[in-house]
Amino acid sequence: MLHFVNGLYIVCLSGGITLIIFSFFASVRLASTGFRRFAFLFIAATVLLVIEALRTYENALGIDNGIAGTIVDAAGSFVANALVAWFLFRVVHSITGPKLSRSFAISYVAVSLILGTLGALKEVVLPFLFWNINFCALLALHLYCALLLVRGLATIEPPLLRSLIRTLLIFLAVFAPIAVAQLVLQDLASTAPFFRDWPLEELLYYLGFVVIGLVYLARHFLSPSVEPVIALDGALLQRLGISKREADIIAMMIKGHNNRSIGEKLFISASTVKNHIYHIYQKTGVDNKIQLLNLINPPK
Repeated sequence: MLHFVNGLYIVCLSGGITLIIFSFFASVRLASTGFRRFAFLFIAATVLLVIEALRTYENALGIDNGIAGTIVDAAGSFVANALVAWFLFRVVHSITGPKLSRSFAISYVAVSLILGTLGALKEVVLPFLFWNINFCALLALHLYCALLLVRGLATIEPPLLRSLIRTLLIFLAVFAPIAVAQLVLQDLASTAPFFRDWPLEELLYYLGFVVIGLVYLARHFLSPSVEPVIALDGALLQRLGISKREADIIAMMIKGHNNRSIGEKLFISASTVKNHIYHIYQKTGVDNKIQLLNLINPPK
């Protein structure tokens, strides 16, 4: 059984590392900060998986690394759990569109620290009890983020992104009852060791998200890349305080792209594009697209 779990861990870690690398490449190729947040989320999740793998082997082989090992495990679990929670919040908010308000940001930081603390406690104090509490807290976090995605699904305009979110929501709907079932079964003495002693639901969760993420990224890499940015007056843009993302949007506006087309190419929603254009108008002092294009690229 240990060899089977070992194989699953290797597959999950290999897929996770591949997903992280692809996400960073996509963030550069498609000029998307969304992919970068996605990569950071899976870095944190991969660290958490490594910690769980080490703990699984320690329990299976009866290894005791002493106080120093426990402190390292607790510190790693705190950081990984906290970062998973934080980047999950950031990814969901970047997808659904609304800017993260100060009050929500403070609340999410607090929740992330609580989850990190629970992750550390399960390594040092009553591991079985706090493992259950930490697991339930992470599952509740995922369900909360899923609810945000369900509510904002209609506002997600890039078709491929909407397809990804719908697939992830279906996967989570299937995974959640399985995870709850194992949580209940592991407390029953009559449950077979295969289901009671091994973190199969964690491996299923990670493997599922890795596969879905890789399929989605592969489809995105096969789609046409962002068109070359038209050369704009760098000194003028700097004087006006135009950011790189805003410059990309201006260049696409010059080429005649509408908000939806710009959003699809930059992996952001049309409402986010509108917000960028509003800020561009504020910085340049113009009232409409024609005035903006005449200012940035004056007719000769």
